[in-house]
Amino acid sequence: MVLFYVAALPVGALWTHIPLWTILWFVCFVATLALLQHVWLPRIVNRRMQAEMRLDPARAFERRRRERRQAIIG
Repeated sequence: MVLFYVAALPVGALWTHIPLWTILWFVCFVATLALLQHVWLPRIVNRRMQAEMRLDPARAFERRRRERRQAIIG
């Protein structure tokens, strides 16, 4: 996704000749990163999270909380 946005930004800016295009493009880029971080990634690591919860629920819960907080801050 990053490579797509990096390659398409200058092409879109040259094609549209609208300076506001870059701001809109950047907002879309950040929204895509947020979607990947908060929707797509948790689905991938779900089985690992469940295994950690079975082994040590308190430690796994604290780790999830820390990861969620860091994702929101990032």
